[in-house]
Amino acid sequence: MESITDNLLVVGISHKSAPIEVRERVAVPQERIPEVLDQLLEHEGLDEAILLSTCNRTELYALANAAAQPLVRDWIHQIHPLAGDLEPYRYTHRGTAAARHLFRVTAGLDSMVLGESQVLGQVKQAYLDAHASSAVGPQLHQLFQFAFNTAKAIRGDTTLDAVRSLPYAAVKLAQQHMGNLKGRKAVLVGAGETMELLAFHLRAQGIGELHCANRTLEGSQALADRYQGEAHPLSALKDLLADADLLASATGSSTTLITPDLLALHQPEHPLLLLDLGLPRDMDPAMANLPGIALLSLDDLGEIIATSKEMRYAAAVEAEHTVMQSVATWHQAGRIRTVVPTICALRAAAAQARRRTLAEARRIATARGSDAALEYLARTLTNRLIHTPTVRLRNAAASEQTALVDAARELFALTDEYRDQQDQDHQAA
Repeated sequence: MESITDNLLVVGISHKSAPIEVRERVAVPQERIPEVLDQLLEHEGLDEAILLSTCNRTELYALANAAAQPLVRDWIHQIHPLAGDLEPYRYTHRGTAAARHLFRVTAGLDSMVLGESQVLGQVKQAYLDAHASSAVGPQLHQLFQFAFNTAKAIRGDTTLDAVRSLPYAAVKLAQQHMGNLKGRKAVLVGAGETMELLAFHLRAQGIGELHCANRTLEGSQALADRYQGEAHPLSALKDLLADADLLASATGSSTTLITPDLLALHQPEHPLLLLDLGLPRDMDPAMANLPGIALLSLDDLGEIIATSKEMRYAAAVEAEHTVMQSVATWHQAGRIRTVVPTICALRAAAAQARRRTLAEARRIATARGSDAALEYLARTLTNRLIHTPTVRLRNAAASEQTALVDAARELFALTDEYRDQQDQDHQAA
């Protein structure tokens, strides 16, 4: 009997396996996720799928039989035929290794910023997107619920929750480059979760002016209202950057939004830090060569984060132990699920025997009284419940299938005291 550990795979790339120029080639915009899942699930043998695509990873979690597993391993090329050679960057995990990977990702143990909390929301969103596309069945549902509960336990039981998000680290990096942020002017492009968190941390550090720009003025206005900033359309960027100290972006755009021409009014003697937190990247890499400009992307941020003293490695050891315990519990639950149909069938067979025997006993009670009915009910129901196992055990003994006999003794907790009791009953009779 197959279990989820036989059919579970995760295939993807992440910041640990691939540079940003590779990651942005294979990223899947959120609006394309339903289409991609529908396309994948058309293949026979691929039963459930969840697609996680963030700035640091693109991964497919799938439940597929042996025939469909080669398709899962090559899923990125199915979606991005021109992605190029991904073999050096792609990883595949199966069974309990796939579960462990998911639990570590969800808990922030596989993130650039160790223990960051933003990824939990991203994994939950991936689950919801797949559920809305009818791509989640009972097995991936159970797996992801275990992942969410594990992440919650880690944040409650370890000190890992003290580690902040990637935007928090970006603000710390800005402080290293710029010093005190009080009185400084920051321009944020985008209105998603990354910019939301960045605005929060910038305000917490006393940023002076906060300007929010987005494709839609409604999006930038909502963010500006929450963090006492000013809202602008993207067309205002050139003027905003004339005297800005910090420009940060994360839009999810498939094209470059921020190009050197937007810095036409910028004075080289006025330092400007550019933080490109988007994937694909929002900023033209050539801007790094302009005078007075410092440009950092996610990969640059990751190198700095890796050396940060804020990383709680002792807490990570505790968290890894929690992950291993959760994987073991999930695996055990999966094994139990495989026997549920047998248990249900056993109960149904017993219920059928009970209903048939009870109906007969009621007729006997009417004709011969309750004592006769009770005697018939007890004797007949017992015989009917043990008839088939008894026949199978006799046949097993005749063909020297001792394993089945031993299994029966273990299953029904049979000991010699039952045989002694039966002898006494026969003698009394």
